[in-house]
Amino acid sequence: MKSVCSFGEICVKTERLSLCAGRPVGIKKHGLSIRDAAKGRLVVGDSASFRNGERREMPLEIERKFLTCSDAWRQNSVGSTRLRDGLIASNGEKKVRVRIANDQAFLTIKGTRIGISREEFEYQIPLADGEHMLESQCDGLIVTKTRHFVLEEGFTFEVDVYEGVLEGIVIAEAELTHLEQPFPRPGWLGEEVTGQENYRKINMLKDRIARSIT
Repeated sequence: MKSVCSFGEICVKTERLSLCAGRPVGIKKHGLSIRDAAKGRLVVGDSASFRNGERREMPLEIERKFLTCSDAWRQNSVGSTRLRDGLIASNGEKKVRVRIANDQAFLTIKGTRIGISREEFEYQIPLADGEHMLESQCDGLIVTKTRHFVLEEGFTFEVDVYEGVLEGIVIAEAELTHLEQPFPRPGWLGEEVTGQENYRKINMLKDRIARSIT
């Protein structure tokens, strides 16, 4: 069911959660404080989270990535947010990233991937600091994309449509609460690219930049 939230934006309500599609917000659902909807992470309290209605301990990120084979996902898109990501530092698979999501900024540290999971720590920072980091700390390694929240059988996919240098790339992410969590396989979901080096953002960006100067 769709409704208008306090920000005048579209919200999606299911039996288990309310997801504001416009920006990270704090809302109340069944007495729980839920925030950071733009990233797709639903946080309860300080150390536990709910994702698609299930509980998992923070700060573990478990996700699978797919290409899309059609635009049919747009039919079930319930909202979107514009993201700007900048890479500050990396060491193998470990990285430090700054993200601007609408009018909020976040600093994220991601650990080494083990299978489809890895540790992830994310902290909100002042917007002015985030903007400054994008300009001064990322050496041009910045990607812009629109993240669409796509509801399929009660499960929320995040479909990223890239812009600028990475225009034409569309990747769907299924963020899970545990390794064996089942999720729907809609017809628009294409080849799985989880863990493939050529679909890491930094590698996609470097490849496109190299092509543009040759």
